[in-house]
Amino acid sequence: MASGSGDPRGDADGDASWRRIGPASELSRKRCRLLFSSLGHDSDVCLFFVKGEFFAMDARCSHSGGPLCEGDIEEADGVLKVFCPWHDYDFELRTGISGSSLKQQVYEVKLEDAATCFSLRIISRGLSEEDMTSLKCCRVFLAGIAVALQLLGLHK
Repeated sequence: MASGSGDPRGDADGDASWRRIGPASELSRKRCRLLFSSLGHDSDVCLFFVKGEFFAMDARCSHSGGPLCEGDIEEADGVLKVFCPWHDYDFELRTGISGSSLKQQVYEVKLEDAATCFSLRIISRGLSEEDMTSLKCCRVFLAGIAVALQLLGLHK
């Protein structure tokens, strides 16, 4: 199963860009994987595998930069949440919405030919100019992940 919302092929204008990040059988062995970015610490992404679904979000808590991959994952009323280990802020894995006014950036994930891919299409709408700059940086980040996986022999 994949997580996310909307059309997995991308926005109506075809702007979404999908990148293969590895075989689902390998990526599903860990509850959370930290995908390092060549752009630096603030551009890393967490890939979660919980209850048979993949979820992807920025790896650093939007509150103070805590490592979300080290946080606890809990389900309450059918909603899966990750809790930041530093200050206990919670974020829904599917939407990035928090119990506070914070929001974590999330990315769509899909399975394709038994490989896990994730999209640059951001679930939230109404992107600011700053968000668009971040989106462009994410494209570079995902290209770097593909190269790293090829070097590790996890991606053809």
